[in-house]
Amino acid sequence: MGFGLAKMHHVLSLGRWGAGVKGWAFLSLLLLLPLVAGCGGDRQEDHGDAAASGSGARLQPGEGRQEEGEGVAPDEEEGFSLLSHAMQDSVEEALLGYRSGELKVTGYLFIDPFSEQDVEPCLIFNHGGVDGVSEAVKQRCRWLARQGFLVFAPSYRGEDGGEGEVEVADGEVDDVLAAMRILRHHPGVRDEEFVMIGTSHGALVSVMALERPLGKQLLKGVVAAYGVMDIYRWYQYLVDNGFDVSDPLSVRVYGHGPQDRPRAFARRNAMALVEKLGPAPILLVQGERDRIVPADQARGMFDALRAAGRRGDLLRIYPHGGHGFLFWDDPERHSPSELAETEQAWREILEFLWNALEGKQPAQG
Repeated sequence: MGFGLAKMHHVLSLGRWGAGVKGWAFLSLLLLLPLVAGCGGDRQEDHGDAAASGSGARLQPGEGRQEEGEGVAPDEEEGFSLLSHAMQDSVEEALLGYRSGELKVTGYLFIDPFSEQDVEPCLIFNHGGVDGVSEAVKQRCRWLARQGFLVFAPSYRGEDGGEGEVEVADGEVDDVLAAMRILRHHPGVRDEEFVMIGTSHGALVSVMALERPLGKQLLKGVVAAYGVMDIYRWYQYLVDNGFDVSDPLSVRVYGHGPQDRPRAFARRNAMALVEKLGPAPILLVQGERDRIVPADQARGMFDALRAAGRRGDLLRIYPHGGHGFLFWDDPERHSPSELAETEQAWREILEFLWNALEGKQPAQG
């Protein structure tokens, strides 16, 4: 087991929960799962157009994908290890370690201990950037837990103390699916019901997960917010508009463009996956004023989905939104209309997810 009986008793004696509160059940059930050793961390997500992926417009996709392994070796039946836990904003927050293939990676689990429901649908939140799960993401995940979801936010490989290195929408997909493979057996997850939200880099990760067998099987709905869907057009957009594409991560992953690394581009082009995606509906969320990932990325993807005969997908473009606008909450930095659109977007995201879970056809328009 990942930690000894003494530590288990220490965790259970922290006095965070009262009698009958769901948190007791959460940790008790979690500890019944097979445990492995793991790792840890914490950062800050982009709040605007300044940083889609860390420095400048650093490109967001790496190589080495496992085709059918879903991120876990076939003979592995390991689960989570508990690395730390706390009560934040009346929500249980646990940092967990788990295996993704040969790597030990981490992620954050969020559960509302005061929920009246014993089981809830699982929401996977795939963060943007390449610097781990930020405090802004954690804050939003805690809010989502209070809306009735068991929420898991993976820290991709090379982030937050996890092993490996950032690959950008390649091995990261394996990390997400490896967590889903464990969570599908969690007693707190309702009937293997999964939905997914991804922002920026995480949006591409989410769409790619829907193309994998496990994603096709489990996912009921996917929200992809301001993500790169057509990698070729996006790279050209960056070059034409003077963005720096020569940072070390971009060069390591993409070389000097499609002619230099054709395979790296081809394997991260969401547009090419449209015919292979699972049946779960997709909500594309985009800000019209996004200068990092322009709105034509979402429009082009939506057109491709429609051309493929899919009718359950939605496109929502917010006139005042920029890159990262789902995390805008500072009235000193953003106008009332911008903040109102952020709130509207989250209302529409929740409506979409609950409709998807209930099998309702999304309202078009």
